[in-house]
Amino acid sequence: MQKRRDLARDLAGQIASMLTERFGVASVRLVGSMSRDDALVTEASDIDLLVTGLRVSDQVSAVVAAEQLANGEFSVDLIRREDLSADAADLFFGER
Repeated sequence: MQKRRDLARDLAGQIASMLTERFGVASVRLVGSMSRDDALVTEASDIDLLVTGLRVSDQVSAVVAAEQLANGEFSVDLIRREDLSADAADLFFGER
């Protein structure tokens, strides 16, 4: 389980770099089960990334590129910071 979490975190770092360089995102944050050391990680676990500054027009291309980097090991979900509700922003950032 720890080996799989480590792989996911490594891939998340590679994806974050790609998103910054290729799509100009301002920040990328690992969220979800892969961000917690105590969470159960299974073969079905995915990589959830909270991104700031990803243009809506680039979202599909960014997901495809992220999935290619993950090379079938994980599915990747990109959550645009700009799309979060006030409650979700409070959950992630403690802000309203």
